[in-house]
Amino acid sequence: MQGNKVKTTIRVRPALPAAEQERLRVSAYCRVSTNDQETSITAQRQHYEGYIKAHPDWIFSGIYWEAGISGTKTGERPELQRLIADCKARRVDLVLVKSLSRFSRDTAACLELVRTLTSFGVGIIFQKENLDTRSMGSEFLLTLFSSIAEEESRSI
Repeated sequence: MQGNKVKTTIRVRPALPAAEQERLRVSAYCRVSTNDQETSITAQRQHYEGYIKAHPDWIFSGIYWEAGISGTKTGERPELQRLIADCKARRVDLVLVKSLSRFSRDTAACLELVRTLTSFGVGIIFQKENLDTRSMGSEFLLTLFSSIAEEESRSI
């Protein structure tokens, strides 16, 4: 008696070259709230591309940027949504952001975004606040700085 043979197809994702296996895939997220700040968004994009490429242990994985979109509206930021999808797909290991206020001006949304990205194994560095989610002991400082960014938005 001969058993049934089932043909299975196994798809293997190509491995990174050995030299790149230890390197982090790093992206940046940039945002300005008005279209009048074109000089600022251009400067942010240029800064981060050069900054990432200057680190030999990093692989440049792109810049996600938006102009003219409020930081209070997470769902209405297509580049942020694309970044989240790329993080989920394991295309990004680390995200650089100028400040928490560029990432989100809503405390609850900010915490949710950070938790989502960290659940994918992605770290976030907020440069102005000197916060790195990979080494944070708690969310206290993140919540504090995010609350300040939210309050600034309300006062504007």
